[in-house]
Amino acid sequence: MLKRQKIMTANQRQRSSRLTRKMSKYGVKPHVFVTNTALFLSPHSPGSCLKPKYNIVDSVFLNATWEAPADIAGKYAYTIDCRDNEGQYDVAQDVFPKASSANVILALRKFGSSFNCSVWAFIDSNITGRVNGKKTFFEVATQNLGPVSNLTYEIVNNIFLNAKWDAPDDNVTVDGYTIKCGDTDGSYNVTRDVIPKETSAHVTLPLRKFASTFNCSVWAFLIYNLNERVNGRKTVFEVTTPNLEPPEDVTVVLQCQNNAKVTWNYKPGVKLTGFVVELCWMNKSLCTNKTLPGAAREVEYSLLEYNALYTISVLAYVNDSIQTIYSSPTTATFFSFPKLPVLDDLSVSALNTTALSATWKEKWAYEIEFHLCTTPYDCQTYLVPGTLLQHTFSGLQPNTQYNVSAQAEFILYNRTCKGTQQSRTACTLAQGEVLPRTRFIML
Repeated sequence: MLKRQKIMTANQRQRSSRLTRKMSKYGVKPHVFVTNTALFLSPHSPGSCLKPKYNIVDSVFLNATWEAPADIAGKYAYTIDCRDNEGQYDVAQDVFPKASSANVILALRKFGSSFNCSVWAFIDSNITGRVNGKKTFFEVATQNLGPVSNLTYEIVNNIFLNAKWDAPDDNVTVDGYTIKCGDTDGSYNVTRDVIPKETSAHVTLPLRKFASTFNCSVWAFLIYNLNERVNGRKTVFEVTTPNLEPPEDVTVVLQCQNNAKVTWNYKPGVKLTGFVVELCWMNKSLCTNKTLPGAAREVEYSLLEYNALYTISVLAYVNDSIQTIYSSPTTATFFSFPKLPVLDDLSVSALNTTALSATWKEKWAYEIEFHLCTTPYDCQTYLVPGTLLQHTFSGLQPNTQYNVSAQAEFILYNRTCKGTQQSRTACTLAQGEVLPRTRFIML
């Protein structure tokens, strides 16, 4: 069917003349085509098909080259476009060569997929817009970048994931790896990129949460355009961190003044917020707490009750923006020291020419140490049970003055403690001297 041609008016001819001159200025040869409304000038449309050579490099990169046909060489730019068969991904790139040949590397970004690709020349003008040439079609398939191989992992120091792996078994040189872990309740996740120096990789990842289950994954990646990535298949695994471990070796050392020094140890490598130390007595009806920093390994108490059963508990805790968690306590029990009597009611008197008698009123469950000294003899030491309330020192020199000192003492927990020393002076009787009789009056 013939198209009806309209005759241009004077104004139309004037505009066409200006368009022709403008196109000639840029070296574009015009030709006349007919529409159903008017005659227009257009640039020469690129008509020849390109004949690209192509191959897949590094699993997912299309490397394509072509020589432009003689009729379009050096006159046009090009477009290369690839779409996967699933219709999920489309990538295109314009190429502006400086010569008649062109070379492009196109990141297809999907492993193990087939792509339908095409390449064509085009010209883009502010007069006519973009005009495309004939397309050349071809098909390529990307290789698989499989999961990492020989993956091993373990939890160390309670909250650190120690993982090792080798490169995928695909004969592909990867640029790096990503490992990611997130806890099951979604409150914490951590991601780390690993740039290996060799084919194997190793990473220690802080999980930060105790007694939690983490879903983890690791995969290889390639980099293109300086900062864009293509990720390989993931390897998924699960780890669980243990509870915070309790302190170790809780020890109590008592001082004679009834002071208690508490010490403990803790497994290295765990960053603690601190410790909570609880001291209880009176069947745990009375307790006191102290919160100490994570570097602390000892604390001291002045015990209020003598000869009482005490319980000391030490637990560790971690407190950060994620959680506060406490370990189970490590507990030790001990008895405080008894209160040493002063023995201020001590009395020493002569019994006969060779004996002195010492008496006291306060019963003492342990021993009293006596020292009897006189010149020029050596001092004599006696350990006397404090419950007796009286003791006779015999075998002494007659008519001799003795300096007698006494101290209550005890030995507990391999420690000897002594009370206030009391001193008295007494003299044995002379020969023929008798003690005055005590006269009793019957009422």
